[in-house]
Amino acid sequence: MKKTTNFFGKTDDFRPGDLVFWSDLAKKRRLLPSKKVGVVSEVFLKHVGGRDIALARVYCLKDEKKYEIPLITLKRIDKNKTIYSKEG
Repeated sequence: MKKTTNFFGKTDDFRPGDLVFWSDLAKKRRLLPSKKVGVVSEVFLKHVGGRDIALARVYCLKDEKKYEIPLITLKRIDKNKTIYSKEG
């Protein structure tokens, strides 16, 4: 039987201390989105637009800022996973 939730996203997929990455789509001048890497400091629910959204507070290692990011956009970095490829 499928478990139903009252919120958007899964809170049990991530924990504080997980190393994660996500795509930065806010850069207007780039043709391809850049990847950002960070550490999850908190997982929580926030009421937005009439429903609860599962979010994470993430400390970005590249620009040393904190972000609130929907969990659905995060991907955990596994021990043997490469997220950046060498160019050239």
